[in-house]
Amino acid sequence: MVGQVKLQERHSLPVISVAGRMTVELGGELSDLYESIPVENRRRVLLDLTQTEYINSAGLALLINLVSRAQEKSQTVDLVGVQDSVKRLIEIVGLIEFVTIYPDLHTAAGAA
Repeated sequence: MVGQVKLQERHSLPVISVAGRMTVELGGELSDLYESIPVENRRRVLLDLTQTEYINSAGLALLINLVSRAQEKSQTVDLVGVQDSVKRLIEIVGLIEFVTIYPDLHTAAGAA
């Protein structure tokens, strides 16, 4: 499945959901969705990867870029529903030190 992203609000938090494959093709859309969130609502954004089947090196670079941009502005991007294979990649590149991973949206929202 080609990757798809959508923005919604869940538990009073902005949630960007990625379904399918997270590759370079999602770069512009992912960035645009993040930027479309009003600045005052970007303090904490959840990136829901529950339906993300695959992430390649370009997709991982998108993720790193998004987290880095958020941190530069004292904002947080937390990850939700990360598959084990994707979690291993996040650990290998050291991104795990800069994000919090939650098993589901309910748990992530409760941690606010």
